[in-house]
Amino acid sequence: MVRRRIRDPNARERWDERFELQLRQGWFRKPRYRLLAYVFPRWALEKKIRKTYHLPVAGIAEGRFLDLGCGLGSCAAYYAWKTGRPAVGLDFAMPAVAYALAECRRHGIGASFVSGDASALPFRDASFDSAYIGQVLEHLERPDGVIREAARVLRPGGKLIISVPRGDACAGDGEAGHVNFYWKEDDCLRLIEGLPLERPEFHPFHRHRFFLSARTTGGAQM
Repeated sequence: MVRRRIRDPNARERWDERFELQLRQGWFRKPRYRLLAYVFPRWALEKKIRKTYHLPVAGIAEGRFLDLGCGLGSCAAYYAWKTGRPAVGLDFAMPAVAYALAECRRHGIGASFVSGDASALPFRDASFDSAYIGQVLEHLERPDGVIREAARVLRPGGKLIISVPRGDACAGDGEAGHVNFYWKEDDCLRLIEGLPLERPEFHPFHRHRFFLSARTTGGAQM
């Protein structure tokens, strides 16, 4: 992992501004799909969701699902809609959380969303079966705190899913705010060293991103 410093990458107001711009696109690839989603919600969510890697993530998630740094909420929403299981999304950007709540109401999806700090989660120990930290850790000076919190709120044997960009593939010209860079699988594995996580596994969900899952210790062997 290579670290690069940029100015104030985690400022709340910066992310609020960024999500305000993203709201023009929403969950779908093109604006016209927002209208089509009213009539054909299943087709739109399956075929035209912008972040297509959310579909396989939802496929390996389990039980009560937590999406940390959920952004506009499409992963938690898709999981809840597809499986009928409870899903919670957390983000510290209020415009993103408000949008996610409104869209789930509009589509009749039973996901919930809260604003909060991923390094100090407002949830009890062992309260989720799976958790996803997607496209978050590359922005954080101390990613270990978020991973520890995610492990804390997972039940024994629960599944943690981590996604980070491969190298600088998604960094653009620096505006993305990445401070950590992961060039190989070993860089990703170092994220969970010394934590109560075992049985790591990589998943080929996207050519520009690593996807790593691991189980919290203490659960039955699968």
